[in-house]
Parts: sequence; C-alpha cells; structure tokens
Amino acid sequence: MVLIIKEVKPPISIEEIGSIVEITNSIIITDGLKEPIVEYIVIIKCEKIGRYCKEKQLIEVSEKCCIGHSSIVICGDVLANVFIEEIMRSLYAISMIETYGSVCREKVDAFVKEKFMSVLVHFKNQK
Repeated sequence: MVLIIKEVKPPISIEEIGSIVEITNSIIITDGLKEPIVEYIVIIKCEKIGRYCKEKQLIEVSEKCCIGHSSIVICGDVLANVFIEEIMRSLYAISMIETYGSVCREKVDAFVKEKFMSVLVHFKNQK
C-alpha cells in the first residue's frame, strides 16, 4: 500500500492535560482509495489525567495510557502507550516523505516504519 501524506493546519484546541510536547501539522494519510484515517497528531506528556478537546467535544484521556508515559493522541483517541523518543523517530520518518507525493523514501529506517504502521493498525482496531 502506498501512503499519500498531505499536511494541513489542525482545527484544534486543547485544555490542560499536562505538558504539550508537540502539535504537528495536520497529517492526512490515505492509500488513495479509502477515506483518510488520520486527521492530526497531538503528542502529550501526561503529568496528570486531563481532557482533550476537539470541536467542543471533551474526550477523557484514559488513565491507564497516561500515567508515567508520553502518549500519542490522534483525533481524541489514545493510540499507543509509547515513549516519546519512538514517536519522534516516527515523526522524523514522516518528515522524510514528500508532502504531496505518493512514494515513501526507501531509506526510511525499518524500525520507524514498522512502529508507525503498528500505531496505525492499533488506531484501526480501536474503531
């Protein structure tokens, strides 16, 4: 499957959920046949349990996935209980992909690709 990645600005507002590590540009990922499955990525370092706000809809971030870890939140869903270093590697891999291109650069580290795809699989399974 070829991933086509485009960037747009996120329509996002955030309430206090600890420390905001990074809010990326909106990232839309699609194989060109289906609806995009990712709208934007928010990386948070949860120092306490809080809430994530999207379009006036408050979604509680689960306690299990927050305490002691940095987490990815995508479209209000806690995706994976992962360390921030791994996520930054994934974001680095994403940054190596042409914004409006359809071909992933072949030299993207295999670990990063595998990690990122496992996150996407986890996201799909949560739906």
